[in-house]
Amino acid sequence: MGDVKDYSSLNIGVDVNYLWNVSEEFDAGLTAGYTTFLGKDGADALGYLPIAAAARFNVSEDFTIGVDLGYAIGVNPSGLDSGFYYVPKVQYGVSESLDIVLAYKGISVNSSNVSSLNLGVEFGL
Repeated sequence: MGDVKDYSSLNIGVDVNYLWNVSEEFDAGLTAGYTTFLGKDGADALGYLPIAAAARFNVSEDFTIGVDLGYAIGVNPSGLDSGFYYVPKVQYGVSESLDIVLAYKGISVNSSNVSSLNLGVEFGL
C-alpha cells in the first residue's frame, strides 16, 4: 500500500503499549515497537522504530476503536528517513486478555507514504 507497494508486499511488526484507564470507556498511553517492510526481489527491508501516544475508546463490551500517533525512526538501512507515524485501528475482544486487531499503519516520510493494512492480535497482561 502507499508508495511502498512496488518495493514491499509484507509488513511484520511487534508493539508494546501501556494504557492508563482514564474512564470506563477511554484509555490513553504510550506505545513503541519495531516494524519492517520486507523488500521484494532481494531489495533491502525498511525498518522503523515507532514511538507514539495511544488512545482507545471502548465502543461496546466487545469492540474498541483507537489510534496511535507519533514518530517512526528509520533504522534500517542506515540513513533511512524518519517520519510521522499513525495507526487507526479497530479491535474485537475475544476474551478478557485477547483482542483481534485490524489496523492501517502509515508512516509519512518527506512526500512519500509507507503504509500497510494489518491483521493481528493484542495480548493483555
